[in-house]
Amino acid sequence: MMIYVITGIFILLDVITGVIKAFKEKDYTSTVMREGLYHKAGSILCIAFATLIDYSQGYLDLGVNLPVVETMCGYIVLMEIQR
Repeated sequence: MMIYVITGIFILLDVITGVIKAFKEKDYTSTVMREGLYHKAGSILCIAFATLIDYSQGYLDLGVNLPVVETMCGYIVLMEIQR
């Protein structure tokens, strides 16, 4: 559960710092904000999909048993801090 909270905090901090930067540079547009929110929604959907994969690994023999949620959340956190 904590991995979801940590990843959510990184996503939220990225949105907040993006808004602050836009106001600082006087370049705030709703189009750019909407595009960023679409990307964040995509990240959240990827986490939901990874959770479904992890859940299904308990019931289906997928041939491998990998920690998909941890990998996906780790990737998203790295993606958020790389800028």
